Amino acid sequence: MKNLLQFRTIIFVVVVVVSVLQGCGQKPEDSTKARQEQQTHSKPATKPASKSESKPESQQPTPEPIADVRPADISKAVKIPESPYLIIPYELVVLLEEGETIDAFKESVAGMGINVVGSIPNLGIVQIEVTADKREELMDELNQNPLVKSVSYQTIYSTDSALNDPALNNDDVWDDWGLQAIGAEAAWETTRGDSSLIIAIVDGGMLVDHEELKGKIVAPTSMFSDDGSQVGSPEGLLHATHVAIVAAGSGDNGCGTSGVAPDCRIMPVQVLNDAGTGAHIQIMAGIDYAVRNGARVINLSLGKPFQIPGIIGALFGDVHEQYRDPDFRNSTQGYLLRARKLGEVSMSRVLDAAEAAGAVVVAASGNDNLPGDFGDYCYNSSTLGVGNVGQYADRVITPCKSSNYGFTVRVSAPGTNIYSGDGSPAGNGYQWITGTSMAAPYVSGLAALVASVNPDLRPYEIRQVIIDSSMSDNDDVSAPVHWNTSAKKVFHAMELWRRAFLLLTEKDEYLSLTDTMEQLLISLIPQEHNIVWDGPYKRRDGKVVWHDEKAVGAFINAPAALKSAVTGSFRKKFATFTEAETEKAGNIKPEKLLQVHDMLKLADHYAASADLDVPFILKLNIPLGRLDVIRERASGEDYAEWLEYTAPGQYRHFAVHNGKDYRQGPVRVGRKGTVSDIVNPLKDEVFYYQSLE
Repeated sequence: MKNLLQFRTIIFVVVVVVSVLQGCGQKPEDSTKARQEQQTHSKPATKPASKSESKPESQQPTPEPIADVRPADISKAVKIPESPYLIIPYELVVLLEEGETIDAFKESVAGMGINVVGSIPNLGIVQIEVTADKREELMDELNQNPLVKSVSYQTIYSTDSALNDPALNNDDVWDDWGLQAIGAEAAWETTRGDSSLIIAIVDGGMLVDHEELKGKIVAPTSMFSDDGSQVGSPEGLLHATHVAIVAAGSGDNGCGTSGVAPDCRIMPVQVLNDAGTGAHIQIMAGIDYAVRNGARVINLSLGKPFQIPGIIGALFGDVHEQYRDPDFRNSTQGYLLRARKLGEVSMSRVLDAAEAAGAVVVAASGNDNLPGDFGDYCYNSSTLGVGNVGQYADRVITPCKSSNYGFTVRVSAPGTNIYSGDGSPAGNGYQWITGTSMAAPYVSGLAALVASVNPDLRPYEIRQVIIDSSMSDNDDVSAPVHWNTSAKKVFHAMELWRRAFLLLTEKDEYLSLTDTMEQLLISLIPQEHNIVWDGPYKRRDGKVVWHDEKAVGAFINAPAALKSAVTGSFRKKFATFTEAETEKAGNIKPEKLLQVHDMLKLADHYAASADLDVPFILKLNIPLGRLDVIRERASGEDYAEWLEYTAPGQYRHFAVHNGKDYRQGPVRVGRKGTVSDIVNPLKDEVFYYQSLE
């Protein structure tokens, strides 16, 4: 693991090969029977008139071409000590400073042995070819070039799969459980989507002739054909086809299934090869194409798995195992967070451009069973990161074991055993697949419905609508689904950090945070405390205990989202910050945030209790860094008691009664269940609290 900390930290743009987060579903033995059974419950009963009719393909405007970038030759990838990923040894990606041109850059590097092989001109991103033995030297020189903002490797990622359970692949499966769980049919009573609204699927090749996509395709493009036609084998066309149909498959066509937004249109943007891999610059070019050609929603069922079998293991040992070992967790977190920065700069420019153009970007969080905070897609404040949830019994939903998790995974959606179309040439094939790739298009479809009922909403407002309406602790028996108990506990734990942040910024502690402020909060949480939602921790006695809990974001609720979008109620539930307040919030010390967070945990556990002889509450005193103990006593009695914070779970007790000092000195949080009562500190006894663990 020590090797992980010895690689060069270079602030530059990551150019990574991205792979689809797909599962390996199996085709039903009798797909015709499955489709016939689905027609009885998964299709809209009637189809309302669309706001605008789709134009015939011959009348559609000619789309702007995709940027001219060169697809990576994955077979040439190599491993290097400086990166946890494979790289193309003879390529780099350069991000120019704002306002600089490609021609000016070419002139500035003339004679350096650099060949420009691709670019995204409007975003100032350049793909260059260099000799492998000069790569590191040229990176250093380019980082000194005044026209250059950052430079990165052309990094490659392998396919990230979340295998489906073969036992579920039969005709008894509730084929459209995801649509039922998010309340899609109730939402369709309000809208099934504006037929002029476009959802771009930036992915692999798509079977545009599938029965669920006929008449819905607009401005298709591919980096692997000259005319925009989709290229690939049936297996290669599976992923994008499956994703597109989940988002906006046809309704009322008498076959298969339905998408979340069945009246919206699909823009296929093929940036991945038939094996489901492609360079990061290809993904950026695909997003740019979607934006320039009018996509309102952009779906990224793409990811960057953090372990390449046989490569990462050989270089550094198993990143997953190191991350889950308490003795290595902090150093591994630092390593993975630095790896994220490789892609942050260039991707931020692309995603910010999409935001400015009015496009909502939805990103799969990944299937690595690691925090989404490590990924530059989910971490960016201009995207909505999505986790994968499965339904197992009695309408109870549970985070999928493979799904990434954490603060940046702001919502979750059905992603386990999802039934949708495949790439079979006949155009009527269906498969079940599992993964965050399947969860993301549920959210993309919902974003399209929200934009349909309120076209004036900006991208950040659409994200707020979906976040605000999602379900984290809903005990309403009429709700379509309910979280399991452990998930609710984790949601509460996450809220404690937000509440602490809001209290320190003098805001209502029960409001939500906007994308930008949520990202600021994440940056302030001490690294060793940020990633606490899954994996082991070490108790005081040295024993390692496993936490089987995971935070994947609240579960989307389609009817509630549409209601919030129409009424605008979501606007009252997010804290607003002026520029000065934002700057002040950025100056919060991580140790102060940790202190308030710890005091909130303690105060929440010991609200007034009728089981105690002397009921009390713990009241935060943030300026003094302590918890005031408020007890029911006779008026006029000279009494004061408080707990002074010294470290997480550790306090110093003070008490004064009628001029006498009754302090108990250092106290600590005891283990839950070991103390039946909280001892009255006015007695000569040690003052204990139950454990928060």
